[in-house]
Amino acid sequence: MVRQFQITIAENKVAEVTRFLHEREIDDVIKLHSEHVFLMIFRVTDDNVSALLGDLTELGLGRTFGRVDVVSLDASKPFVQRWKKTPGRKVRLTIEEILCTVQGMTFITFDFLMFLLAAALIAAAGLAGNSVVSVLAAMLVSPLMGPILGFCFGCVIHDPRLMLTAARNELIALLLTFFTGFMCGFLFLYWGPELGWPTPEMAVRGEIANLLMGVMVATASGIGVAVSITAGAINSLVGVAISASLLPPAVNAGMCINYGIFGPLIHGTEEVNRGDMFYNGGISFSLTCVNIACIIVACNITFWIKAVAPIDDSCDYYHDVKNLREEGLDYNFDRDFNEDQLQRLKMMHSDQGSKFMPTSSKIGKKIESSSEVDMLNYDIHGLPDTTPLVQEEDVPHIEGRP
Repeated sequence: MVRQFQITIAENKVAEVTRFLHEREIDDVIKLHSEHVFLMIFRVTDDNVSALLGDLTELGLGRTFGRVDVVSLDASKPFVQRWKKTPGRKVRLTIEEILCTVQGMTFITFDFLMFLLAAALIAAAGLAGNSVVSVLAAMLVSPLMGPILGFCFGCVIHDPRLMLTAARNELIALLLTFFTGFMCGFLFLYWGPELGWPTPEMAVRGEIANLLMGVMVATASGIGVAVSITAGAINSLVGVAISASLLPPAVNAGMCINYGIFGPLIHGTEEVNRGDMFYNGGISFSLTCVNIACIIVACNITFWIKAVAPIDDSCDYYHDVKNLREEGLDYNFDRDFNEDQLQRLKMMHSDQGSKFMPTSSKIGKKIESSSEVDMLNYDIHGLPDTTPLVQEEDVPHIEGRP
């Protein structure tokens, strides 16, 4: 797939970016001009996207000035040769593209809950009636792989918030799955002996030998899910979801625990062995936990092999923005910024008891010494308007302003 880069920058940055692109043999650049803003458009093949975006970030584009957008092109003429050599292990989607996909799979939404409920009900019916087809169908519908993938990706990009959100949502989803299986046990409780509970589909998930096979299958599934998401092959996740087998064991655990508690009360201890049902339920839930652990380990290793690195690697900008927000400042990228305006900003903010100078001296020093920060401007909360900051001598005195 060919990607189209769209770079939006100020007029005084065009020469620098053009020289940067020329050094990387990117000369077929379209430049559109509007007032003091330039839009630069060019195409890049898959194998160069991640490296080029990383280099542009190091230059400061998207961090301290301008904006860069990456658009996927399904077809393009004249034809751009996709591969000049055999693709290496580092050829993948950009980190930002992967993050957008993963975040959409991590959060618990109404659709997520409906898919989870539907999958749990299908699995319960398949386990109760010994239907292999129904159990496989439940694996296709199950959304449990999404939060696991979010946790793994959060680990490799050093995003604690994504990790915590994914872990919490996966735990909630597992508990809901177990509870759904437990409640479905009441539906089949009266017909347990006629259905031959535990059925072969239920019993096979309660054997310790399956834990060993689960380790092998889950490890392979972790590799598959990591490669699929980094390559943008979302359709491959369907096969991975089937092989991982996360949801049916959790549903089976709830059904077995239910039958172990209430089965002897209805059918007697001769018909229902409470200890065996509890044993099957415990092994089934353990199988789910073992599968998740193996997927996480294998997925993280694969991400490391594919050279997935933190977005803010070697960049203090994102930490600086966080500190500035804590000081009561906000930022945007559409106005010029210079050292005189920075000094005026400090004076205007001093009468509000700001801690800008003591706590953010590193940031102030960085901004003062950086020659690249000329599109960065700060709006001060509490001012009567948000007009651009200009030279102090050019501003008429206004009541209430320094």
